[in-house]
Amino acid sequence: MASPRPDRPDRFRTERACTSTSTSTTPIGLYRTYAHDLDRVREKQRNLLAPPISLKAQLDDIEEEITYLLLREARPGTVVEIGTFHGWSTTWILRALRDNGTGHLYSYDVVNHVVGNVPQQLPTSRWTFTQGDVRENLEKIPDTADFLFIDVAHSASFARWYIREPFPRMRPGIPACVHDVFHGRRPLPFTEGAVVLRSSSP
Repeated sequence: MASPRPDRPDRFRTERACTSTSTSTTPIGLYRTYAHDLDRVREKQRNLLAPPISLKAQLDDIEEEITYLLLREARPGTVVEIGTFHGWSTTWILRALRDNGTGHLYSYDVVNHVVGNVPQQLPTSRWTFTQGDVRENLEKIPDTADFLFIDVAHSASFARWYIREPFPRMRPGIPACVHDVFHGRRPLPFTEGAVVLRSSSP
């Protein structure tokens, strides 16, 4: 999890899922607060893994659940998702916005597999999908975003791009999730994870 640095817009601070000392906003507190809703969402998401959709889960259980919980607690008005692929993260985000009763998701990817995988019962009125290279659609990324989720090309060059371009346009301090920073105990050299952690150092 990360937040843009207000004093250094080209860098950001990596953080644990929640740093507040408030019981309700620690990971355990969030699980307790939204336990009933999360159980229901888990079941709905499991159904997407089975035919006829047979969606492939792109996030592990903990990451997808904590993303949902952070969205529920933050109640963002605008969420930006860079990288949808088949729509696993998209459906988790849309369920959080539906349960909040507020918020709009703006998603970007070069492929449109996600379009046919979002269940009809999810509120597509809360969703705008843009197909194409997000680097060529920077003007379509709302700078009013309250929450940022990135799971796309895991290259060092792409990481340098989103640290240099979208991040400085965002409001300082918003929650940001970057998927696949770690593939082991430490990020491999010359990868997205290495760039992210290097950029987050003081």
